[in-house]
Amino acid sequence: MIIRWLQSASAGIRRTISGIYLLFITSISLLPSNTFEEIPYLFEHMDKVIHFLIYGGLSALLCWTFPRKNQKMFLYFTAIVLLCTLYGIFMEILQGAFRELDRSFSWGDMIANIAGAIVFIPVKELLLPANLDRHETV
Repeated sequence: MIIRWLQSASAGIRRTISGIYLLFITSISLLPSNTFEEIPYLFEHMDKVIHFLIYGGLSALLCWTFPRKNQKMFLYFTAIVLLCTLYGIFMEILQGAFRELDRSFSWGDMIANIAGAIVFIPVKELLLPANLDRHETV
């Protein structure tokens, strides 16, 4: 039932969901670091796993929002990963610029962001193959 809804969602719904997700990433990226003090770290580098999952979700969401039509697969997926990477770099730069947030630029976060963006594209294709995606882009 969910897969069927995802496949038939209109371009407007897809873009709205993607926009909300981008706002979510932006807001959690720019919250002061003490906001997360209450969250227990279950293991070392848990924040990298979170970055991996968040940016992996972003890449899968962008693939769903802007389905591949006749574009070459490599170029299409490269563009998605590049968009996620540039957005992640922008968020890291903003964190470094706002010192009062007690946040900083992290290469480890960037690597986790890129890895998530790369890994989640085939996951999206397995769960919601492009040939089943009946959505027409407008």
